[in-house]
Amino acid sequence: PELDLRKGRICRGDSTNLTSFVPTNSFDIVMTGYIDPIVDPLGLGLIENWQHEPWRNSKNESKQSLMKEEQKEINAWFALWASQMMALVKPGGI
Repeated sequence: PELDLRKGRICRGDSTNLTSFVPTNSFDIVMTGYIDPIVDPLGLGLIENWQHEPWRNSKNESKQSLMKEEQKEINAWFALWASQMMALVKPGGI
């Protein structure tokens, strides 16, 4: 979905699949609003931030390992949409 303006275009869409309908190197500026953090990517039932603290601080290696795996999933999700946005900006753009 696109909004035509006199001085340019605004393209609105899911940032994890923008390059499926927007050509790369299309924009001088690419920006995003607030991105909701991914919640419970491993399905552990830990939805609120305070629920993670006992797991992060636990001496239990299994819980610590799960917290590290969860962080890897979150990082991968952020990397996905960030790389999509970077592909859309023209060389020298921001």
